[in-house]
Amino acid sequence: YIVKGSGRNTALVKMSADGKQTYVVCTQLKEIVEFTDSYIYYIDTSSVLHVVRNDGQDNRVIASGMTRENIIVGYDAIYYLRAEAITPSRNAYSLYKMDLSGHNSRKLIFNVNSFKDYDKDTLYLMRRENVRFEITTPISAKETVTDYKKYNVTRYFKFDKNTEEITT
Repeated sequence: YIVKGSGRNTALVKMSADGKQTYVVCTQLKEIVEFTDSYIYYIDTSSVLHVVRNDGQDNRVIASGMTRENIIVGYDAIYYLRAEAITPSRNAYSLYKMDLSGHNSRKLIFNVNSFKDYDKDTLYLMRRENVRFEITTPISAKETVTDYKKYNVTRYFKFDKNTEEITT
């Protein structure tokens, strides 16, 4: 495989060992995410994640608005973060899972800021949340004062890929 061109004209080309046969696997290549035995996962110049067979056939769009940090190609599935509009001016990311061929995408968890692959069975997730706490202060034996305060909290979670259970 060789990369030819630059910018929007960048292409991934597969070449025979003798150099006589070449064909284009994909165009508008920005970044290769993963090579597997059967598929190539790449991000194009419009930040769209694609999966294509390594013979150049069956090129499919998986998700838009992608960066390398938002994708993990595992041994049995692809995990990625996709932006979702909460309001016209605010987005949140959700964690999605799909099979390696780029089919059967489904949402797993809403409001994930980042994630890391730990091992073949575990992901670690980070989520920032605005949390409202009730703080009760005793004034006397029979009287208390209640105050409400908001805090920005960062929470870390362990996600089991097999059972899809999340724990703090």
